[in-house]
Amino acid sequence: MLDAFGLRLNADLVVLSSCNTGRGEQIRGEGIRGLTRAFMYAGTPAVEVTLWSVASKAAYQVNTRFFTHLNTGQPLAKALRQAKLELIKDEFYRHPFFWAPFVVFGDGRIGGRQAMSANPSGCILSNYKD
Repeated sequence: MLDAFGLRLNADLVVLSSCNTGRGEQIRGEGIRGLTRAFMYAGTPAVEVTLWSVASKAAYQVNTRFFTHLNTGQPLAKALRQAKLELIKDEFYRHPFFWAPFVVFGDGRIGGRQAMSANPSGCILSNYKD
């Protein structure tokens, strides 16, 4: 995490889709110190993280749909919401365990094409384990 604080990013979005990436350490007088804060400190206005352990295939499903909606120009928050709604309709992924841990911190109003065009290969950080 300390390495991330030292970065200087030119990205509108960082995606951290492995388990528990939204968690952090409570620092008295400072709040939560974790990866979300580190990447925002490094310059990104929005970070997608997970709040608990995630299934790899569910992470793939959520993020594939998320980026599909971003590519149509939807804002980050709306694109993630739409991806979750699609998973709720899927018999296998309808339980909140699969879709609920994914959240966007920061500016969820950023347009999808803006986030994708800034640096599409460098703004995504993922850790899928199958």
